[in-house]
Amino acid sequence: MHGTVFAPSNSPAEATRRPGLVMVGGSTSAAHATPATTALRPEAESYARRGVVTLVYDKRTVGYSTFHHDYAQLGDDALAALRALDRQPGVDPARSGLWGLSEGAWAVSLAAAKSQDVRFVVTIGAAGLPPARQTGWTDEQLFRHAGLSGSMPGAVNRALRLVSSAGLYPAADYDPLPAWRRLRQPVLLLWGDRDRQAVPAESTRLISAALAQGGNRQVTVRFLPGNHDLHTPTDDGFPHTPTQIPGAADLVAGWINDPSHTPPPGLGTSSPTPHQLTASRPLAPINVGLEIAAATALLAAFASYPATAATRRLMGRRTAPAVRAPARLLAATGLAGTGLSLLYLVFLVADTGGYTLGPLLGGRTLPWLGLQVLAATTVAATVATAALWWRRRDGGGAVRLAILLAGGLLFIPWALSWGLLLP
Repeated sequence: MHGTVFAPSNSPAEATRRPGLVMVGGSTSAAHATPATTALRPEAESYARRGVVTLVYDKRTVGYSTFHHDYAQLGDDALAALRALDRQPGVDPARSGLWGLSEGAWAVSLAAAKSQDVRFVVTIGAAGLPPARQTGWTDEQLFRHAGLSGSMPGAVNRALRLVSSAGLYPAADYDPLPAWRRLRQPVLLLWGDRDRQAVPAESTRLISAALAQGGNRQVTVRFLPGNHDLHTPTDDGFPHTPTQIPGAADLVAGWINDPSHTPPPGLGTSSPTPHQLTASRPLAPINVGLEIAAATALLAAFASYPATAATRRLMGRRTAPAVRAPARLLAATGLAGTGLSLLYLVFLVADTGGYTLGPLLGGRTLPWLGLQVLAATTVAATVATAALWWRRRDGGGAVRLAILLAGGLLFIPWALSWGLLLP
């Protein structure tokens, strides 16, 4: 993995060695996104200017993907990076430690719990909740900020529950607190007072309690006027900005440089905790088998109509049922509505950045409005097909239409459960 060391330009003689710091980025700092050496460079340079030799490296791509996270493995990477930094000229291994942002806080807490070579831990925006529960809360904050309303937020939450229950959400139920209970090193915990990702009020309480339960009394908690990554916030914490909070680097570097790990006075507050608009909620499991069976039955029923039509043509049988037009519409809208709805919701769940909602109309995204129109059209086509078929049930193709109508009738409760037919 590629890494970069940032050192003070006026480094003293090797006999007077400096503290070392390994920085571990969050979930968006993987190589397929913004490399950590780019995303974290401003902070790394700020710490280096204040006398801390800093190593930033790009997250592994082998064994780390959208569908698989192993925080213990990421913690081992952080320890390997620390060993590499300790070998650098001018670094004092007795004063080197780890820094973790967001997801990186889970990695560095595991690393520090495993090895006393980690002399201290600094975290920014650490979450004390399992990843899936944190994501559900984060989505809620983003939707509120974006002005999203109606049935769509509930549908996205349901999709998150489905992905998590199916085992496709990486480390969905990972509990970060046991690692914090094993930490014995000095810890600096920092949160922004407008953090909309780490569930800050709950995380502050949970992590502080876990450290206390483990007997760690070398804990410093500070809240700064910033967003999740301690950058200058807008009024509500969205969107993220590239500007560091004035004084944040002084606080971190001062705490690291002080042998007693006492933060500089006047920087940040130890209370009150960041304001949380809503409490987080655990994600109730969802019956994956039932959802797969329902979606499969819908797709099969709607696809059967054009499939049998193609087969009839190949066999030279041109006779068509008397309700051809509404049946064709039902098959088309049913297939599109079912398939595209699932694809769109899974896309929103996988969109960890959360900023691709696009323009809203009436509190709904344009794709969601389109899916709701498809769902309503499918219901209308089901009614029209059933009515015409009942009046012309001697017109042939009864089995084909029965299967298609069964799909249309099943679609109604399915679409209601996903919010497609709700305001």
